Amino acid sequence: MGEFSVFKDLTGNVYGRLTVVKQEGWKIQTNGKRRPLWLCKCECGNEKLICGNLGRNTHSCGCIRAEKAAERAYKHGYNAEPIYKSYLTMKQRCSNPKDQSYENYGGRGIRVCDRWLEDEGQGFINFLEDMGERPSDKHSLDRIDNDKGYSPVNCRWAERGTQGYNQRKSNSNTSGKTGVYLIKKTQTWKAMIGFKGKEITLGYSKDLDVAIALRLAGELEYYGVNKP
Repeated sequence: MGEFSVFKDLTGNVYGRLTVVKQEGWKIQTNGKRRPLWLCKCECGNEKLICGNLGRNTHSCGCIRAEKAAERAYKHGYNAEPIYKSYLTMKQRCSNPKDQSYENYGGRGIRVCDRWLEDEGQGFINFLEDMGERPSDKHSLDRIDNDKGYSPVNCRWAERGTQGYNQRKSNSNTSGKTGVYLIKKTQTWKAMIGFKGKEITLGYSKDLDVAIALRLAGELEYYGVNKP
């Protein structure tokens, strides 16, 4: 058994918003010593188990930190703005496995830089400072290199046409060329392109080379350049 650490009974003591209800168990440290776990009741109504020295760094169940974050977010005045939604969406798709887009982002290693993830609302303030205001409602957040994460050097505000150009090839694509897909039922290749939020059909061909040529011509027409 590990050595007992000397501790004072803190039951009934108040530390910030926390009132100690009772000692409830121990936490065993790597050196074998034990530290008491204190069940605390917060003024907000939550209960929390806290280990070690109350009052030194712990003054609430975490609600103070949450309130400060909300206050900072409120102060930046962007809570209801599309740019803030873009920021939150970016974080979710990279960190939340339950997000519908996680597979194509966090699931394949796409991450958000530490500067944009700082605590208490500072992450968004840094994001806003680095990216600037969203130019228009036609612009959205775009990564220049789709195999790299979200950071000031790899992000820009781009119109949908630019994003369509920058879109990576689907995993189900068997043609080897973005925007050229096989219609299995007819064994025909379809060439299409995305521009300003719309999918535009460029043509069909039984010959893959012809379909790719249609796509290349479409890139020049809509994007002004061919994808590498």
